[in-house]
Amino acid sequence: MKSRRPFRVELIDRSMTCFILGLLSILPFIGLPLAVAALTRYWQVKRLVRKTGDFEWNPAERYAHWGSVLAAWGGSISLLASITIGMLLAIAQSAS
Repeated sequence: MKSRRPFRVELIDRSMTCFILGLLSILPFIGLPLAVAALTRYWQVKRLVRKTGDFEWNPAERYAHWGSVLAAWGGSISLLASITIGMLLAIAQSAS
């Protein structure tokens, strides 16, 4: 039982980090690398759970899930904002 504690602490820590990075990924422009980091953390959590076979025990599982959802939204927002700004700059440069 003593060897399971570090795994569980690490699992909760990674899940919460995923949520925080996902939340910060909503910020335009700087959110894209944060979204990638959040999704990486999410897949690390999933891999860690799959490796240990402890599928039922993650009290922070919903944070990892919502962190990945927010990362997907934030990454999309940042990507669309970057493309839109790039297109507007190209149009402004071609007009002058």
